[in-house]
Amino acid sequence: MFIHNQLTSDLKYKNKNLFCFILNEMNFSHKPREIPLGDMEKLTKEILNGKEKALELWGDELINDKILNSLSIPQAYAYCLVRGNVLSTQIEDAIFNGNSEDGRGHIRYQIEERTLLEAFIEWNDLLHDSLVDLELSATHDCFVKINPYVMPYYLDFVIKYSEKYLGQRNVSLNRKRLDAWISRTPSNFLGGKDDRNIPDTPTTYRGIELNSPGHKRLCEKLAANNLMFMIEVPTFIPLDTKPYRKIDLVIVKDDKALIVEIDGSTHLGRQREDDYLRDYAINENWSNHIRFSHREVQDDLELVFKKILKKLDRNLGDIRR
Repeated sequence: MFIHNQLTSDLKYKNKNLFCFILNEMNFSHKPREIPLGDMEKLTKEILNGKEKALELWGDELINDKILNSLSIPQAYAYCLVRGNVLSTQIEDAIFNGNSEDGRGHIRYQIEERTLLEAFIEWNDLLHDSLVDLELSATHDCFVKINPYVMPYYLDFVIKYSEKYLGQRNVSLNRKRLDAWISRTPSNFLGGKDDRNIPDTPTTYRGIELNSPGHKRLCEKLAANNLMFMIEVPTFIPLDTKPYRKIDLVIVKDDKALIVEIDGSTHLGRQREDDYLRDYAINENWSNHIRFSHREVQDDLELVFKKILKKLDRNLGDIRR
């Protein structure tokens, strides 16, 4: 069989980190059973049928053998489902609506106009309906096994075809913006007023939008202890690869300054590499620098605060030197 059953961490293609990121964000309370052998055979047959149809219409552009051969059956089914449905709809759009030019019609709609919420709903429905049509014995378990792979493949499609159809170059996914949508809970959308009558949410501090609830908690802790600090500071750093950075926090006490960085929950892959580059550039210019994970700030704010005070000791970070 050309499809190998292997873990997501073994995926060998350029957007592996995107998959890890999305899968870490999507948790299911239902623990699915292993897919029955009969259902695996039906899924495999459907994958092969989808591959044959794609070859007739698009050659190997639509479904790539090298990628397909590296995937487990749930991954391969999601891969074929996404790519087959998006580009098949594009063909129908060209035939029935005359939208045959690059950058028109359904492809542009997929990329520029449809919201992520609409995309989640549509792909959930498409996956469910396709599995029902196969008359599987464990439809729900198959759905739970396959569903986490559908949106990552959809986003992979968006990245690739935004270059082809919209004329963009060197396209990459803004994981920070995506995380801002995916990781929000109902509480994030509840607004209020702080003690200064400024709009207040779980991620804003005195009207300034921060990266996470942990950032806000630390700001509140610093303010409660009468410490001076700067938030989201645009900073030019010599030797850095970027024109400028926004430093999370710069805390000042008794002529001492401490740079504080707080990792988000999704700092992995390229983002982790970027963190290393940022730390190197900062440390070449200012040694009084500390980094915390978001979990550290959320789980043990008191310990984080003690470490900050220690770094603000008189023997470190003296601005006057």
